[in-house]
Amino acid sequence: MTPHDFSSVVTGYRQVANLPVVVQANAGSPELLDGVAVYRLSPPDFAAGMREVVDAGASIVGGCCGTTPAHIAELRRQLSGEILQRRT
Repeated sequence: MTPHDFSSVVTGYRQVANLPVVVQANAGSPELLDGVAVYRLSPPDFAAGMREVVDAGASIVGGCCGTTPAHIAELRRQLSGEILQRRT
């Protein structure tokens, strides 16, 4: 699932549960290119989508399929310096 896919899921989950939500999104939907899965979501777009996931109530965020160190570095950069609401 992409970051954008998770936003509504997290919102719904937080409405019915008071537990931590962990999200590890893909860097887009996979496309097969010569038999290889390619993920086309850029690091800035991935991080912006994960910002939506955090705003929806996720407690911990990270990357899964197709994410690279550049995706995680951009996520950290975009969230750096913010005081996030403590979520149980």
